[in-house]
Amino acid sequence: MRVIIAHFNISIIFVLGLLMLTIASSTVMAQEKSGKVKSGFMDPNIYYDTRGHSEFTINALAKFHGPFEYFGFVNYTGAEEDTDVGSFYVEQTLRWKFYNKLPLNLAVQAALRSGAANDSYRLGLRWIANETGGISELLSKLHLSYGVTLFALQAGYGDQQRYLAQIEHAYRFSFWQNKVYISGFADQNLNHGSDNPFTWVTEHQLGIQLLPNFYAVAEYRINEFLTETTGVGLGLEYVMRF
Repeated sequence: MRVIIAHFNISIIFVLGLLMLTIASSTVMAQEKSGKVKSGFMDPNIYYDTRGHSEFTINALAKFHGPFEYFGFVNYTGAEEDTDVGSFYVEQTLRWKFYNKLPLNLAVQAALRSGAANDSYRLGLRWIANETGGISELLSKLHLSYGVTLFALQAGYGDQQRYLAQIEHAYRFSFWQNKVYISGFADQNLNHGSDNPFTWVTEHQLGIQLLPNFYAVAEYRINEFLTETTGVGLGLEYVMRF
């Protein structure tokens, strides 16, 4: 327990959590009044990672009335054996359903990182399995959702300009009236001209409801961009749905 507490900056977590909850509450109230958002969620997560650091993550989804939806997250990582925030990573994605009869979205994404001159901007096509004829009914009965995005174009600094940059998978499986869920993602970062075709970043999370909207979570993680590639995150999650 002392090891876990030593890696958490309680003041940072409290301030970030309070700020996030204030913004989320205001956003939900404004959305309910305006009627511009059809549905969505926001969930703050606090983790201890077995690789020796803490993390604070906020995920958010907003489905608007009309052809657009937004998904994004911000991840703050604590410095090892320190109380400061060591790094952050942000993805902001806007999706456009350009034709209602197709299970496809056009996706524009900004990937923002701590450090200088290293952000990426991507354009891709997302396939939504749950809107695909022949399998949508089965997936609905299984309480399973799945989508995959092929980011065909990427722009950024240095050598980041490339075609067929990334394949992004995302899924969620819930049961027992959403009291337990398994969800996650897998990013296949394509390496052109390399013996290793992909660099993987993937996370798979088990959530168990403790109280309404409040979950204990455990997450298995692989990040092949890091020296220590695998770890397990243990923490808490609060989900606000609207």
